[in-house]
Amino acid sequence: MSIDKASTITRRSFKGVSLFVFLVIAFTIVGCVDAPSYLASKRLGNYAYQSYYDTETVFDKNYEINKEQTAYVGNAIIKVSEYTETRWYKKGYVFNKRFHLNIPELNAKFRIDDDDIFLKAGAIDLDNQRLTLYTIPYLDPIALMVDKDDNFILKIAAAGNEIYDATIDKADIKFEYKKVPSSTRKPTKTKQSSYEIIYTGKNDNSITMVYREYTGDDMARPAFSQNLLYSPKQKQIRFKDIIINIISADNEKIVYKVVAD
Repeated sequence: MSIDKASTITRRSFKGVSLFVFLVIAFTIVGCVDAPSYLASKRLGNYAYQSYYDTETVFDKNYEINKEQTAYVGNAIIKVSEYTETRWYKKGYVFNKRFHLNIPELNAKFRIDDDDIFLKAGAIDLDNQRLTLYTIPYLDPIALMVDKDDNFILKIAAAGNEIYDATIDKADIKFEYKKVPSSTRKPTKTKQSSYEIIYTGKNDNSITMVYREYTGDDMARPAFSQNLLYSPKQKQIRFKDIIINIISADNEKIVYKVVAD
């Protein structure tokens, strides 16, 4: 696991009066000391997200099971590369779909995307229930309210203990905790090893191939090599776990199907 700071998300614009300007004026009037405690540690741009990663072993193959293929002398009938793939993601609360959040009293409108990760910013008591407050950089210093069942309440909290009604333009909005693929760190693949079986021809005595293993990205010098000989009458050959049905073979090409690997 790795922890890093996310880049500050640019504040999105909205229609009507700038909420940021509105809140700056509000701060000037009431003074910063009057701001509720849940906003005191959530100033603009002061955000860090935890980043996590998963690793998975993946294989790139030049064949498909039970698909007829042709390889010419000198070409690989089997080629497999093993990679370790790393995928970065962040964990947090997100909405299940994109929607617009409207605050009529402020004539303000925000777009909330389904990959916006909300951070807990505290809690508030309202209408005899305890609500959790969540915010994201471009909404700070306002916060959305969510009840104990993770239902989004159509009200927002702002600095100065102000509560505003809100509306949304989508139905079936759900607030859930999940993994969100990183938008700044792309998946990476590191080659671990690879191998290939090269068709080298057919004569009266044998069908010939060469098996080669490689380490990492070094495809110039095989770490291991083995010559393979099979009877020219064989219709099916096997090497390790790979089973190949031979449809036809001559000294120019081989037509085959990989039936198991």
